[in-house]
Amino acid sequence: MANGGMKFAPMSMCTFCSAQGRSKPTSKVCTFAKVGSDCFQVKLTWNPVCNVIAIRVVCLHLLFLSRLVPPPVITMMRFLNLLLASVLSGSALADLTFDIMAVSQGKEIDWKAAGLEIVPIPQRSRFHHHEGNSTAAAGQHPHQKRASTSGNWCGISQKVQSNRDTLSSVYGYFQAPNLSFRPGYPYPQWASAWIGMDGGTCNSALLQSGVTVVLNSNGQQSASAWFEWAPRASYSISGFPVHVGDWLFVNITATSATSGIVNIANLAQSLAMTININDGPTLCRQDADWIVEDFYDAKGQVAFGRFQDVWFEDVGATTTKGQKIDLKNASPISLSNGTAISCVANVFDDNNFWCASQG
Repeated sequence: MANGGMKFAPMSMCTFCSAQGRSKPTSKVCTFAKVGSDCFQVKLTWNPVCNVIAIRVVCLHLLFLSRLVPPPVITMMRFLNLLLASVLSGSALADLTFDIMAVSQGKEIDWKAAGLEIVPIPQRSRFHHHEGNSTAAAGQHPHQKRASTSGNWCGISQKVQSNRDTLSSVYGYFQAPNLSFRPGYPYPQWASAWIGMDGGTCNSALLQSGVTVVLNSNGQQSASAWFEWAPRASYSISGFPVHVGDWLFVNITATSATSGIVNIANLAQSLAMTININDGPTLCRQDADWIVEDFYDAKGQVAFGRFQDVWFEDVGATTTKGQKIDLKNASPISLSNGTAISCVANVFDDNNFWCASQG
């Protein structure tokens, strides 16, 4: 691809050339790009001293459209900072881009000035590990099917009924889990609650957003909000206020198979963020998910804490043909480690259910 008027100048080893032409040393990144127009090209080259793999980003103009973000050059440099951070964390984010809008107390705000930051993190969620069917629960809701079991999910995943239709949005309210110690497992203990699209019957991609809570050995809990487009990239929303027991609203919208919008709001804090994402892994747009998860980190599956009942309320989904999806004929997913059930989902009515800790 031609440079299109961009200027490239060799930089000294392990330096980064900013939009203003100033260089700042970094310990991990080598680049030879200097931004000179609204179409940017960056090449991170392998260097044994820096231990960097090669990544190339080309023609990234017109990707940031929100009026909250700065002019294109500064915006691109912020994107590059995320890109470089992703290299250090081992995430492949070279072709995942987004723009952000935030609203507080009903007014649009500068999300960066408000202390919010999008931080790349290692991917945590995995697709639904189906392990078979369990027996029907006594007294279950009449529209509830017999539960299936999973090695990492607990909740409900509803599939679009027609192969000629696709999901356009999945939404609902849920609580940040309130954890307690699960005997027989080490600290720290964890649980995530989220709403997403795909990852159930479709195991090629999953777009989701939610909250993760960790219980430490001193009994203290902390919560963090995040969004993820598996299997490519995961981000923590640093500075987004969320506490145990807070009610959150999440709406996942697929504007195409490879672009989407994540809306996440903390009702207790009157703060909402809209994240427009482009160039994600191809979605099937078939599964609507409302899940409590025992997720994975770099060492494997984390210790799953016990928790007070987590309610998902006013949940639903819409399709591109205008169909509404609720919990009718839902097949709840119970979480099992292979020998014992640690979480079960119970349907209350067509739009509300709760996940209950077991064991």
